[in-house]
Amino acid sequence: MSCHYTKTEECKTVSTSNYKADALKAREKLESVSPTMCLAKWNQVSLHLPTGLTNSCYHPPLHKIDAERVKRNPAALHNTAEKLQQRDQMLKGERPDGCSYCWKMEDTGEVSDRHYRSGEPWAMQDFDDIRKKPIDDKWTPRYVEVNFNHACNFKCSYCSPQFSTTWGQETERYGEYPTTPPHNAPEHFQGHRRPIPNREDNAYVTAFWKWWPTLYKNLKHFRMTGGEPMMDPNTYRVFQYIIDHPKDDLHLNVTSNMCPPDKKLKEKYFNMAQNICTEQKVEHMMQFVSVDAYGERAEYIRNGLDFNYMMDNVEEFLDRIKTRNSITFICTYNNLSVTSMDKLLEKILELRKRYTAIHTSVCGSTCHYSANPPGNRSHCYQSHTRAYMRRTSNIWYRTPASQTGYTYSRTSRSRRCGGISPTGARTLTRAHSKKRTFTLSLTNTIAGA
Repeated sequence: MSCHYTKTEECKTVSTSNYKADALKAREKLESVSPTMCLAKWNQVSLHLPTGLTNSCYHPPLHKIDAERVKRNPAALHNTAEKLQQRDQMLKGERPDGCSYCWKMEDTGEVSDRHYRSGEPWAMQDFDDIRKKPIDDKWTPRYVEVNFNHACNFKCSYCSPQFSTTWGQETERYGEYPTTPPHNAPEHFQGHRRPIPNREDNAYVTAFWKWWPTLYKNLKHFRMTGGEPMMDPNTYRVFQYIIDHPKDDLHLNVTSNMCPPDKKLKEKYFNMAQNICTEQKVEHMMQFVSVDAYGERAEYIRNGLDFNYMMDNVEEFLDRIKTRNSITFICTYNNLSVTSMDKLLEKILELRKRYTAIHTSVCGSTCHYSANPPGNRSHCYQSHTRAYMRRTSNIWYRTPASQTGYTYSRTSRSRRCGGISPTGARTLTRAHSKKRTFTLSLTNTIAGA
């Protein structure tokens, strides 16, 4: 069940999310073109500009962007030769190899991420235009995720020099970790895997900023990752552009460790984010915060983290920015998370209680299990999430639906990761054979905006 905000601030009982229903409708509509059509191949893109790599959704392998072609056509950051070929295959009813994850799901009779993604408003709204002009090397996507550079002050245990300059400095000095296979071997990050430092000219970043004014007009979702975005000048360039060119239908998302090396960076970032939210420059800003455990255990996993400083910054963010924003904790759940995940969940519940006056709510983000014995993995996953759900399941969350377009569930809903169903029951039953996912999120809704 879910709750809609009304003028009298009363809650109505309504049906559950239409996410699955939209996916089923999308499947039927896609079939009118071909049995392998996917709108994400047109309307979604991830751009890794330090290495010049891209894909559409998160399932296909990354592939290289042509650095010469983007000088002539900046939209080629997204409309690569490989994607154009895959679009043509889909129109003909063929299955691109890179999309094998969805094909395997569909061969079992399940609805795949191809249907879920295509069913989302930012994808489906262009169905007719895509059908009229399917092969277009200047197509502008609606959902864009980008990392501009790999500058970062952390050395997270599961990360690499491709996403952290601090990791790069360590491997250059000490070499690879003597694991099997070797972890972060310096020779692995040469050639096309070598991230271009921010101090060097980067044809991909140059092309992005040429494309940006055109891209911005069509954007519905824009997410910046890293590296650490607070350390990246491009982050503030994006912020300033949004301040100067408000877009009331844009969902702005940023992923941060919330622990910048210089407090001046934090102040600059918070001030600009506050301007964007309080002046209603966007529809909503989602601030993702990466943390995988509690206290010293989190600091061990994410070398460079000051857990208390990070949490102080989270609370300051919520105190200062009381509208049109959210905090979502992203957890890479692993063996070292097990012994303190319950404390992290308790901390999130504490934050929810403290900020109830401004309508906090639990929504979706992704957590992955890494190498963990299957029996132990299942037990820890279910015990942590069930305890968390018990603590939140009797709370109704509400927000002005007319302002956000969101529908909040009575219980914490897991967002799909790797094709896992968005519903809690199916997530639990299918997670035994899939990557484990669960949701940790603290959302400061825009009630009263």
